[in-house]
Amino acid sequence: MSPDTDRGRRVRAARIRKGYDRQVELARAIGYSQQMISKAETGYNFSIEFAAALMHALDMTFEYMIGEETMNRIRGKGDPNAEPC
Repeated sequence: MSPDTDRGRRVRAARIRKGYDRQVELARAIGYSQQMISKAETGYNFSIEFAAALMHALDMTFEYMIGEETMNRIRGKGDPNAEPC
């Protein structure tokens, strides 16, 4: 699966909004490595535990983090040919 660069941009924007000027500052605050923050900001997938830590530290909702397009796909609204869940 290719990186979700839009999600990565949202994570980066939220980090900066919360006052974490550098990735390492956020990494220390949530107990993960700077490399994990970098991967998140690049759009790579990550664990639910890491997502929860990011959402808590950055005051992000799940919907905001994964984006409208992904939420629509989950809900089956994005593709008229999608199978119902």
